[in-house]
Amino acid sequence: GVASEMNSVLPGRAWTELTTDHPVFHCVFDLRGPMRSLQVPTIQFWNQDHNPNDPQSPLQRVYRGEGSEEMHVRALFDDQQRMM
Repeated sequence: GVASEMNSVLPGRAWTELTTDHPVFHCVFDLRGPMRSLQVPTIQFWNQDHNPNDPQSPLQRVYRGEGSEEMHVRALFDDQQRMM
């Protein structure tokens, strides 16, 4: 997947999990959490019936495998802590 390909290009870099407190969520628009209320731009998996106020409401129409139930935003950083 993407993680293994990035490891071949940038060996030794570890993915960092971002929360909605990170500046990237506030640099253009002020996006506030919770993370599950943000929509992932993958049109074939959108669930337009998703209710962000209902924790039982599924985020996606299609099951994409283990670990896909929860949205994650991860980034790789350089030695000066700049997002790559």
